[in-house]
Amino acid sequence: MSRASATETDISDAGDAYDDVDYERDEVEEVEYDNGDFDYYEEAEPQGLLGTPGRVIVLLSSALILMLVVGMLAWLLGERSVGSGGNGKSNVYPVTSAADADNVPGAGFETAVKVGAQAPDFTLNDVYTGKPVALSSFKGKPTWVNFWASWCPPCRAEMPAMKQRYDKYKDKGLVILGVDDAEDNATAKQFTTLNGYDWTFVLDSDGSVTTGQYFVSGLPTHVFVDKNGVIKAMQVGGISSEMMDASLAKIIGQ
Repeated sequence: MSRASATETDISDAGDAYDDVDYERDEVEEVEYDNGDFDYYEEAEPQGLLGTPGRVIVLLSSALILMLVVGMLAWLLGERSVGSGGNGKSNVYPVTSAADADNVPGAGFETAVKVGAQAPDFTLNDVYTGKPVALSSFKGKPTWVNFWASWCPPCRAEMPAMKQRYDKYKDKGLVILGVDDAEDNATAKQFTTLNGYDWTFVLDSDGSVTTGQYFVSGLPTHVFVDKNGVIKAMQVGGISSEMMDASLAKIIGQ
């Protein structure tokens, strides 16, 4: 055999050996790749919302917060409905005067202040004259006690109708005693003067009467007292014209 032929044979054998090594290496790489791929799926993080304890905790926390928010919204809507009589518009506003919270019931009046009971007497200063005015000084006259404030929307809304009734019945002795809740004298005087409200107004600057004696928790509040000082009707919140007439009939008579 010639040297050239021997060399070509050696090169051919070497090439075959090299191919065999490459083939074996490819097999090893494929096996390692397959094993690695298998291990990857074995160790992959569990899928789905409840795949891990951490996800479960997050979901439970989110559900709890959502329930709390929904519950609060439901409570607020319920409170608004109660305050508005179901019409979606509030007609009773919290009082602003400071009083013992333990003496203020949630719905308006302490048990002692009720229809059929004697109206608790009180004395407050007149907004215009500054002189003391006692509720008992009106005994013998039908008296409409109105707890109000100029910042209270339903208080302002009902006053024109109150003036109409006052003008109609004042010749029959009707007294309207407006008890301003915790505003300064100048504010109450300016509001009543500008609007032409000419019944008696007194100032309860510290809430001692509004919440301390009558346990009022919302404005406006109306107490209708007959000639003998007995409470004949009460209303917490805005009062309609029909309710005004029905309540006045109980203390004025026909």
